[in-house]
Amino acid sequence: MGGWATLDSAANAEAIATYNVAAAFANHPMSNVEAISMCEEWFMCYEIDIPIIPTFVATGSMEEIMSPEGVKADFDRIDLEGSAKGSVFANLVGANHYEPMMPESAWTPYQVYFFNCWIKEQ
Repeated sequence: MGGWATLDSAANAEAIATYNVAAAFANHPMSNVEAISMCEEWFMCYEIDIPIIPTFVATGSMEEIMSPEGVKADFDRIDLEGSAKGSVFANLVGANHYEPMMPESAWTPYQVYFFNCWIKEQ
């Protein structure tokens, strides 16, 4: 639920302003379609809003828990010309749901570069 919660937080204008959040990186998030289909089991019966800050949405071609196609469909809802300009979608070849937790995660350099761009303005 970390990636999905990140997307939800990236759409929360009040929290973004309060905590001065500049960007978000959603690792292997659940898609809205999956969230709604599991809502009775998990008690999360709502769709997340569209992120309003630059957001990197990451999934993997070997993702076995959350469908990369659903994640891409959610990304396609982001207004890339509006307040979330600079958002990125990536489907890492060979990565499964647990890639972000690996000690040598292939996502780490991308996280650093993305945050350097939006937080340090490099």
